[in-house]
Amino acid sequence: MHEDEEEELINAPKTNAGKRLGNMLKNRGEVQKKKFKIPKFFRSFYFITGSIFLIWMLFFDINDLYTQYQRREKLKQLQKDKVFYANGIKKIKDERARLSTDPKKLEKFAREKYYMKKKGEDVYVVVEEKDKEETVEAKVLNPKTNATPPPAPIKQDTTQKK
Repeated sequence: MHEDEEEELINAPKTNAGKRLGNMLKNRGEVQKKKFKIPKFFRSFYFITGSIFLIWMLFFDINDLYTQYQRREKLKQLQKDKVFYANGIKKIKDERARLSTDPKKLEKFAREKYYMKKKGEDVYVVVEEKDKEETVEAKVLNPKTNATPPPAPIKQDTTQKK
């Protein structure tokens, strides 16, 4: 039925059939209205505003949940790094204190680390495979502080050919 016909039936003289049909049409509209009725609490200004604010803060803001998670993970990693470097600094300070108090340890350190020698000495460096990789790696990282061992002396042939 069209809307015009519905209006005519509703406004028609009130007979029993007309009343029933009018009531049916009115009830049909009410049933449809009841299906989509939202509770008053959810329609309030404060609830809608609060919901929009909450969604904005959780997902769209610069400090959203995902960003907070990433920052927390980065903080944990930085704290681990801080502990690692603090332990490294402590070891280096201890080693420096030992080297400054004991001349024999200082000499040993200079010979092993920087391949230093006394006059008239010949230095032979035996490098194992594991140590060789570390030495090459250290030279690549900082070639100025990691001195290379001196070249092996060349023996001259003392016998002359006649």
